[in-house]
Amino acid sequence: ENNASDDSVFDARSKGDASWYKPKENDEVYNFFSNHSEYGAGVHYAQTFVISPKNQRIRLRLGKGGYTRIYLNDAIIHDSKNQFITELDAFTYEVNLQKGVNRILVKSVTNGTVPFFIIRLEDLTGSPLKDYTISFENRIYEQNSIADVDPIEIPNEFEVYFKNKLNKKNSDINLSKFCLFKVYLRTGKLSEAIELLKEWSKNYPNSSFIKSCLLECYNKTGDEDALKKLESNILRLDPEYYLSLMLEFENSDELFNLDIQEFNSKLNKMAELIDYPFMKPTTDFFISIRKNDRIEMREKLDVLLSDQTLPIGLKVAFSEFYSTFFNDDIATIDVLKNINSSQYDWEIIIYLAYYLNKNNKTEKAIELYLDSLEKFDYDNNILYNLVLLLHESGEFERSLPYIDQALNNFPNSYVFVKLKADALVQIGKKMEAIEFYNLALNRRPFEYQ
Repeated sequence: ENNASDDSVFDARSKGDASWYKPKENDEVYNFFSNHSEYGAGVHYAQTFVISPKNQRIRLRLGKGGYTRIYLNDAIIHDSKNQFITELDAFTYEVNLQKGVNRILVKSVTNGTVPFFIIRLEDLTGSPLKDYTISFENRIYEQNSIADVDPIEIPNEFEVYFKNKLNKKNSDINLSKFCLFKVYLRTGKLSEAIELLKEWSKNYPNSSFIKSCLLECYNKTGDEDALKKLESNILRLDPEYYLSLMLEFENSDELFNLDIQEFNSKLNKMAELIDYPFMKPTTDFFISIRKNDRIEMREKLDVLLSDQTLPIGLKVAFSEFYSTFFNDDIATIDVLKNINSSQYDWEIIIYLAYYLNKNNKTEKAIELYLDSLEKFDYDNNILYNLVLLLHESGEFERSLPYIDQALNNFPNSYVFVKLKADALVQIGKKMEAIEFYNLALNRRPFEYQ
């Protein structure tokens, strides 16, 4: 935290070793630590150096995912108490920038998810700050105390607005409470959101709508006991509510254990009461499965996958039914290709590459990853899938430039150092391979031991 030098190598304990590096520039507005995901849960750091021509009071705005601590010249100005995802500008602080070099350090901790952050600098009027530059070369800065930085948190303007609405006569109290709940949700204040909803529900104890908002909170906090208890409550007290039907729909194992008459009745009710256009073709397909009529199943599946309102995730899942039910990988490939031609989705790429490779169209699968790489050459997840496929195909020498690209993106990588050693062995460069295996041993995280 106190060492800003590129020349230092840090002992990351169970995560191998690490050093500062400059990530490849890209068009992402948010800063994601996605290339660090090979190390799983851990602590991530990012730093930048702001050159100010004068002492000035500014605003620093923050959005984040993960437990996050922000330092300005080594003084803590933000220390989040939770890892909940927030939106842009969830937090705003007024701080003092000193004349000369200022170091902004981000420390982010997660339990395995990919942390991210976005920081914006503004003047005190809320306009983008113009009177500064960024440097990665000049890292000599003067440490500040909290008193020097004088951080003051500015309340979220939307939170203030809807709190004030609650105190105004003739305002729509219920609408204002719902909007305040959404603000809390978007700023990661889940405890405040839950407290607001529980207080609100005292006036409407049978409101399934308020309970559905609570479910959203419990999903985000991971409170499984509270979640299951509330779901059971909604199912018991309001079985005709759309959310009750959706909960039953999502529990497919229990649904398919119903007798055929109750199963058909339940699904027809879902199609009638749940106001999603894709529900009717979905329930029709499920009913055809219970009938075990393969001709009808195929017809209903065709209709379902032609529905433009069907979400991408469900399209991917249902496209696999062609393969699993009818042993027709080509139909699955055609559906995935059709989706991929109209929009970019990484999940689609993964599935499509799998089925292409499975059907001896490996070069087509490789081309998919290469197309993605043209858009996101800084993303090591793409490079990892590409290199694995090349190694599986025996193209070890062809993989080396992509491994080097990944190491350029994330020089602290263990996975790609080991993949490079593996490739060098296969092409007969054993002495070079030993060097990279030794480096991999030094970096090997605890999880790989």
